[in-house]
Amino acid sequence: MVCTAVVGFIHILWCGLLSLSGTKAMREASLKDKDNCSHTIFVLNAERGEQGGIENFMKKFFAIFRVMVLGALVLPMGSCSEDVPQEEVSKSDPVLTVPDGYVNYFEKEEVHFDYPATEFKLIFQVDADWWIRFDDNGGEMRKWCSATPESGGAGLNEVTISLSDNYDKWQRIGDILICSRYADGSTHPLFLESLRIRQDNRQYEDPVDLGLSVKWASWNLRAYSPEGDGIPCAWGDQGNTTSEIVAPWTKYKWCEGSWDSMTKYCTDSYYGTVDNKTTLDPEDDYANLYWGNGWRVPTKEEMQELVEKCTWISLELNGVEGFRIVGPNGNKIFLPTPGYSSGHDYYWTNALDESDNRNAYVLEIDDYRRYGFGTAQRYRDGYIRPVKK
Repeated sequence: MVCTAVVGFIHILWCGLLSLSGTKAMREASLKDKDNCSHTIFVLNAERGEQGGIENFMKKFFAIFRVMVLGALVLPMGSCSEDVPQEEVSKSDPVLTVPDGYVNYFEKEEVHFDYPATEFKLIFQVDADWWIRFDDNGGEMRKWCSATPESGGAGLNEVTISLSDNYDKWQRIGDILICSRYADGSTHPLFLESLRIRQDNRQYEDPVDLGLSVKWASWNLRAYSPEGDGIPCAWGDQGNTTSEIVAPWTKYKWCEGSWDSMTKYCTDSYYGTVDNKTTLDPEDDYANLYWGNGWRVPTKEEMQELVEKCTWISLELNGVEGFRIVGPNGNKIFLPTPGYSSGHDYYWTNALDESDNRNAYVLEIDDYRRYGFGTAQRYRDGYIRPVKK
């Protein structure tokens, strides 16, 4: 633009000088610069031969001056495509999608893994560079979960998520975050998608066939080892451990503060609202809720045959008292007896005592190491040894 203005001013000055000998009119002309861009300017019609006096000279001088000023105003109006700044192309933030035909794990509330499943693949399309971040910035979660690769570029990507064996904890939960950068170049990460992973302890996938009607788990529900007792709970109430409180029924889920105000699992109005439910619904079955995959709380009949058809041997395993239970086929499991509930241990069945709705059927082991089949009040703490077909 500057070069064009200079050329224009030189041209105007030249026209003005020519006009000193005679100025008749001003006309439009087209001027091309060295880049072959056209600009509209005004020039003077000049004729030679006119002479005379100061007055004539002054007229010509002001005519030149007017032309130069007009040229300075008009020249910027010239157009050339190379002189016009190009509008910057707007950029949008990266987007992650899952192509049709692939499992979209990101749509799930969580990815739940039952042992022995220890690996799965994430397939996704992204239009920018990306990387994976674990929920705790690569701390605890990296000890049991890995991603290969952990970063990549635009296009279709495949990432293998691997989980280690889960012996040490009953459940592990963590989040995988797929990150990129904002289009404006911000140093803060842009979280494209997140994925929650849950893996339960592997012991429940080691069912033992004792030669009975069902297979028994090797460990108690929510235990850390075969000799671990797990976390006790009230019958059909996974969030309640109540045996140590003064007024136990006030905390029990399925009543309104007393044994005669039952709201679920009741066959006699003497105990509350009758619904004639006598076995735990799946949503109240602690084993089903935590392990799934066919595992559940044993029935009354299944617990009875464990007591009546197996050989029970009192012993210690790693310093924990309990029983080695040997099935008719010679296979065995260990059942710990920590004496949590006033020196007694209860193992729940899924069955209500229909003759007394305050109770449910249990395997009971007392502080004299005696064991048998009986009942216990529903608010008490009991353990669960799951079974499956």
